[in-house]
Formats: sequence, structure tokens, C-alpha cells
Amino acid sequence: MITPRSRLRPAVLLLAVGAVAYSSWILEIALPTRLSTVNGFASELFAADQPYRWVFGGLDIVAGVCAALAAVLVLSATFGPRPAVRWAYLGWAALAVFGVATVLDVVFPLDCAPSLAGCKAREQAGRLSFTHDVHLVTSVVANIAALVAICALWRAARAGTVRPSVSRTAGAVLFWIALAATLTTTLLSLHDMRVDVPAFLTRGQGVPQRVQVGLIALWMAVAAASLRRGSRTGRDDGARTGTSGAGSGRTTWQSQAAGRRVSSSVWTASSSTPSDRAAGLP
Repeated sequence: MITPRSRLRPAVLLLAVGAVAYSSWILEIALPTRLSTVNGFASELFAADQPYRWVFGGLDIVAGVCAALAAVLVLSATFGPRPAVRWAYLGWAALAVFGVATVLDVVFPLDCAPSLAGCKAREQAGRLSFTHDVHLVTSVVANIAALVAICALWRAARAGTVRPSVSRTAGAVLFWIALAATLTTTLLSLHDMRVDVPAFLTRGQGVPQRVQVGLIALWMAVAAASLRRGSRTGRDDGARTGTSGAGSGRTTWQSQAAGRRVSSSVWTASSSTPSDRAAGLP
């Protein structure tokens, strides 16, 4: 029988796999990507002209699919009083959007790595395809959806009445740090959007962006651990309830048996005739 609790088990596995896959940018340490980790975005690793695009893009697809499927499974098992449960619904729905947008990031990749001089020349000349611009939109959607998911599920956990829930403390810490990393990345990216900014704000966007990606992956791992703990707690509670129910059943059966014996005695006494009682017969 499929129960809401049983849906959490595959969700735990999906979130754990998604967290590992979304950390694929770490592989650039070992692979000769020719890209700067300081000035280049993580999504440049699977740009259309990059040699290892199928490695990084494939792992991002795995991460997105896992996140979306896990969110759907947990949504079907979420319960609690309003309005707290609404935050939970919003959070898991936002995680599903994050998963879909992450997949679309790979489906519509960058034509080239904007951190490279040749790509900047192509951008200025307007010689880039529409997928390059679509990728910017899907990336923004994925980042916003991830922040909404972390924040909403943190708010739901604060109520303490929604099940399942994600660690309240970890959610708060990761949300504020991820928000700071996102704002920093945006600020350092204004130069690429042709906004006049001081010279010191024209480089270094790759560092906070990778911090942001790492925090999202870490949050997915925390969510997996929280769901696993919640599913085990639910199973233990169910076992205790079953034992209690069995004990209650035995007690009820004994009470009913005693009641039948008492009723039998009363019926026997009431059915004795006067002559029987006179003769001393029962």
C-alpha cells in the first residue's frame, strides 16, 4: 500500500542524488576547461563551445530532474494546518520550478563563455543565437525559485506543525547566505549588462555564484536528511501506535469475556425457580 510516508523514501534518494549532481562544477578543478573560476559563471562550463559540456550539462539535467520529482513526491505527502502548510506547498512547488528551469538551462545553453574575449566580441556584434538569451532567463528563474524554496520551507518549519519539514536552523542560515551570494553575483554582473559601474565591480562574479550554487546543493542534502529523519520518525510512531492498538484490543477482548461471564451468572441466577431455591438448588 502506497502511503504519504512511503513517498518520502524515494524523495530522500532523489534529493541526495540531486545535491551531488548539482555540485558538478567542482569537477572543473580536475578538468582542463580553460575557464576562470573567478570571473566565469558555472553555466559557462556547459556552453555550446566547451569541450566538457556534456559532462557538466548532463549532471545538471540529473540534478534538475531529481529536484522536480522529489518536490512532486513531497507535495503529495505534505500536511498541516493553514497558513503554515501554504508555505510548505509554495516551497516544494518552487523547488519543482527550480528543477525544470535547471533542465532548461542545459536545453538552451550559452553559445559561448562570456568570460572569454572572443565571446564578448560576438555579444557586442550581435552574432549570438536566441538560445543564448533564453539561457539568461532560465538561469534567473532557477536562482529565484531556489531562493523561494529555501525561504518558504524555512517559514513552514518555523511553525513546527507542518509535516514533513526541513531543518529550521539550517534553512535560515542557508537562505541568508545564499541571498547575500545572489545579490553579490548580481552586483558584479552589472558590467556584463552594460551598466556603468566602478572598475572593482567588473570582475570576480564567479566566486559568489559558485558559493550560491554550492549552498543550493547543500540545502538539497539537508532537505534529504530532514525527510529521512521524518520518515523514520513516522515509521516508529506507527509501530508504537500498532502495539498500543494491539494491547488495547487484548484488553477489550478480556473485558468482553469477563462481561459475558458476569452476564451468564446473572442469567443463571434469575432463571432459578422458587422450588429450586427452596431445595437449596442453584
